Amino acid sequence: MLAAVILAGGISRRFGTNKLLYKVDGEAIINRVFKAVSGLTENVYLSVQKREQADTLQSICNKFSGVIVDSYQEVSSSINGIVTSLKSL
Repeated sequence: MLAAVILAGGISRRFGTNKLLYKVDGEAIINRVFKAVSGLTENVYLSVQKREQADTLQSICNKFSGVIVDSYQEVSSSINGIVTSLKSL
């Protein structure tokens, strides 16, 4: 099974707001990323640090095959999403 995982667990500290909600040419970045990845596989998962992030992103794009919530909360890093996703899939 080929699957793609969109890492969306960051808090966008420097950007100031969730950058995946930012619109480029009128379309939220999360939608643009989903479209690009879904051309490769229909198994597209959303990886987040907290469930609330998934709820927010799914209100914009609800076509994901599933949501993966980080199981490692001790350190805030994208590696958490990668390791949790690998274990989950």
